[in-house]
Amino acid sequence: MTFSEAIRQVLNGMDIHEEVVKDHSYVLIADTARGNGLDASAFVVIDITQKPYKMVAKYKNAFISPLLFPNVIQQAGKYYNDAYLLIENNDSGGQVADILYHDLEYENMFFTEQDRGDARVSELSKVRTMGIRTTKRTKTVGCNSIKALVENYELIVNDFEVIEEFSCFILKRNGTYAAEDGKHDDMVMCLVLFGWLATSYRDWE
Repeated sequence: MTFSEAIRQVLNGMDIHEEVVKDHSYVLIADTARGNGLDASAFVVIDITQKPYKMVAKYKNAFISPLLFPNVIQQAGKYYNDAYLLIENNDSGGQVADILYHDLEYENMFFTEQDRGDARVSELSKVRTMGIRTTKRTKTVGCNSIKALVENYELIVNDFEVIEEFSCFILKRNGTYAAEDGKHDDMVMCLVLFGWLATSYRDWE
């Protein structure tokens, strides 16, 4: 991975590496924290028009409230051609997804259905949940997928902070990947969920 400087920053913290392109398709993957200065609420925007996929923007803020985070996501999603949204809905992420869909009326959102720890993108006729719940299974699938995408040059990641998080993303004793002690993996986890999505949903190809 090689990094480049962001073109500009908007929305009080969103780094843009590539401006929106008309008729391109984008997906925004978001992970929500509690806004208490520990873990950060974060998202990445990925151009999925063709391979290699390309990360074109990112956002990270450890102090933003889950009540305000949906507004930032909505603005970013609208900017990138009404990007598809995949929201991690563990903990306060469910609240963020609910505000986006019901209050802000952002309908271009992925729904999923769970089955014994596994998940799949939901069909309209199924019982479904807004966003994706991170489980050991979905995380394993996502980690394997994002590793393959990067190693096969099918995903371009050029942001220094994200690359730095990848360098500290290690296999823990419990058999799962996470940041080293004292480090963070907020944006990497967004990419892990993109890896899960790239494996589970191919309709954009």
